[in-house]
Amino acid sequence: MNIIGYTYEADYHCIDCTEKEFGKDDLGYAFTVDNEDNPIHPVFSTDEIQEYSACAECSVLIGEQVMSNENKSIKAVSTDKFWEVLIGDSEPELVIGNTSIYKINKNYVLFNMRDNGYKPITETVEDEFGIHGGTQPTLQDAVDVALLHEFEN
Repeated sequence: MNIIGYTYEADYHCIDCTEKEFGKDDLGYAFTVDNEDNPIHPVFSTDEIQEYSACAECSVLIGEQVMSNENKSIKAVSTDKFWEVLIGDSEPELVIGNTSIYKINKNYVLFNMRDNGYKPITETVEDEFGIHGGTQPTLQDAVDVALLHEFEN
């Protein structure tokens, strides 16, 4: 049983983003609360989690659990397969250079298409308005961040 992520502020978060937000904690954030004064909870590899659960900050796969029909065992799905299944054969909302913007649930997620695959952009970029990640609430924000990534490279 391994920790594969955390829940806080009513959402899933990957280990890296949790460490960025709260610092590294060898006790699993047992004595830490989020910005809403709620405790941070670990998500274990054995937990049942929502299908297609991804980090609210960077959109990296937290873990997808698939029940096998033959033996009812839980298997992990690779990150590439996760994004391939989630996006399927849908078309991007917009393509800017090597960056494709897809609408996933209520957010717009940026993907780097240089490697002929679905690679979500997890690196942040900074401008005079702040630091921006690869998941944005509006298409305009996603376009702005995509342009920042394109000009940065």
